[in-house]
Amino acid sequence: MKIPPLVRLAMELITWKRLLFNRFTLLAVVICIATVTGAAYVDENDDGTVAGSVVTESGDPVANANVTLRQIPLQGVPKVASTTTNADGEFEFRDRTKLLEYIIQVKIDGTVVASEHHHLYFRGQNQQLVVEIDE
Repeated sequence: MKIPPLVRLAMELITWKRLLFNRFTLLAVVICIATVTGAAYVDENDDGTVAGSVVTESGDPVANANVTLRQIPLQGVPKVASTTTNADGEFEFRDRTKLLEYIIQVKIDGTVVASEHHHLYFRGQNQQLVVEIDE
């Protein structure tokens, strides 16, 4: 079977090697990999957990400190949650999947000793904090 010259020319110009290593094909592959990787990361880290510890400047844990998480909403009423640190100075807030921007405030004996503003990259991002207070 004889292949027409125009078809033979097209087959020579478009080889698999050229198609696979074409810059546009490589760019599309890189974009697909980045999208899948990013989506997998967000899926694994969007439980809405904000946890951490309250320590002094020397690194000693602060027990029984009142920790308040105040959500800063785009609209509506801000939601506030509070907890107390345990003996190791640790605290945790769970199920904050709508959280994007918030303020963490630490009170000891009713006096505010630390206040930090945080902004997350995506809603419900898990975050681990260390809040340092003056001794």
